[in-house]
Amino acid sequence: MEKIVPHFWFDTEAKEAVEFYMSLFEDSKMLVVQELEGTPSGENTEAYEFNLAGQPFAALNGGPEIKMNSSISLTVKGETKEKIQSLWDELVEGGHVLMPLKKYDFSEFYGWVEDRYGLSWQLIYFEGKSFQQKITPSLLFSGTVTGKARDAITYYTNVLQNGKIFDVYEYESGQASAEEAKIAHATFEIMGLEMIAADHAQKVDYQFNEGVSFMILCVTQAEIDYYWDKLSATVEAEQCGWLKDKFGVSWQIIPMNLSELLSTGTRKQINAVTEEFLQMKKINIEKLERAWQTAAE
Repeated sequence: MEKIVPHFWFDTEAKEAVEFYMSLFEDSKMLVVQELEGTPSGENTEAYEFNLAGQPFAALNGGPEIKMNSSISLTVKGETKEKIQSLWDELVEGGHVLMPLKKYDFSEFYGWVEDRYGLSWQLIYFEGKSFQQKITPSLLFSGTVTGKARDAITYYTNVLQNGKIFDVYEYESGQASAEEAKIAHATFEIMGLEMIAADHAQKVDYQFNEGVSFMILCVTQAEIDYYWDKLSATVEAEQCGWLKDKFGVSWQIIPMNLSELLSTGTRKQINAVTEEFLQMKKINIEKLERAWQTAAE
């Protein structure tokens, strides 16, 4: 069954960042470490798969060309102020405060921070509540896509499996200085992953980019073909299973067994698979498996 995994692009500090994040949450662990040779950066590239608070994430050292920004952040829900404060103190060290941790009209205790590695976090306190999903990816539509939040969540929940829209709250008159902004906060779910979306209230230009993307792990070629056809909207962005949708959000449509092909077997097999998929736009599972098997003979 397909699933979605948030993915982070770092320059060279992915291992350090992942280890830091794992230290912040219970039920966190490293799952897979991959070392890829012959990548476009000219250096060996490390990729990581890991759990935070029991949820799957992935990261890689992709080079300095891509920088994360606050258009996509991670919202953490805390059942006590003490836990929120402790997490804030860790994330703010060496980072940048976007909204101070304090009381707001919409929350008793909330803060927004960009950590030392460039990843943005929103921390919010919910008194006495516990959550099955502690970390929620949050999409902020700004610049040329301000006002597109409703269209986006409608599209995602129609195209992706098990789509559901929960709460949608619009800006009241005078709340948003960006006249195009409509949605103040919306929650939805795709493939079992709860997400948040909003239009930016201010006239800023945080554009979605590859810094934070979403991997759709597919079992069959038919699934890859389906999601590729439905989501890809920018031909120039198609490379190695990566694409951009019509809202600018980046996705990776990849086979479920790609991690196994790139982390098991001999170095010759791993390099053969790496060389094969670096030549692809849309991933072809059969060709990757054939490359892995041929290199084993």
